[in-house]
Amino acid sequence: GDRDAGRRAAGLPAAGPVVLFGGIYDWNDPAILLDAWPLVLAREPQARLLFLDSPNPETTPQRVHAETRTRARAVDPAGRSIFFSRWIPYSDREDLYAAADLIVSISSAGLETDLAYRTRLLDAAWGGVPSVSIAGGALARELAEAGAGWICERSPDSLAGAVLEAFSRERREGAARRARARQSERLARLRADRVWIVDPLDGT
Repeated sequence: GDRDAGRRAAGLPAAGPVVLFGGIYDWNDPAILLDAWPLVLAREPQARLLFLDSPNPETTPQRVHAETRTRARAVDPAGRSIFFSRWIPYSDREDLYAAADLIVSISSAGLETDLAYRTRLLDAAWGGVPSVSIAGGALARELAEAGAGWICERSPDSLAGAVLEAFSRERREGAARRARARQSERLARLRADRVWIVDPLDGT
């Protein structure tokens, strides 16, 4: 992907590390990330946080999305560090993931969350982007074991610490870390085991 193109498409400034949350659904819990965000900015004042609007607001529940927008404006009244982008099609996601330094996945507590398979974490693995998860289920654990993600407690302090650790590692290792993450044996095996093959005869 093209990092600069991804930032332009999302309306992000050219500089500063980017945390991608992505789409907001009623089973997400982005309030913890917004509570943690001032702690992140205290150490990383150029950090950017990116949410994506729903492509189908008429049919997608918007309660948590609306709450997140309201809370975001309280945390960042000038809109300098928290951004809401139009929905970016999956055909353009390579650029979006190239623009992101970290993907954060936070789901609300519950049995469904424990059993769910978080596709945004699968996207993170595909895009070579490290992830931080709260209640990310089995896939979050596999990414952490592969050295491609963190799991943290459900608290702003814990989340901010994980985000800052990810930024620090990214700065130390940069593009070389991304290359190693893509090539690491455990992550390569995780990715290879999750490839969908389309049968051209029946489309399944």
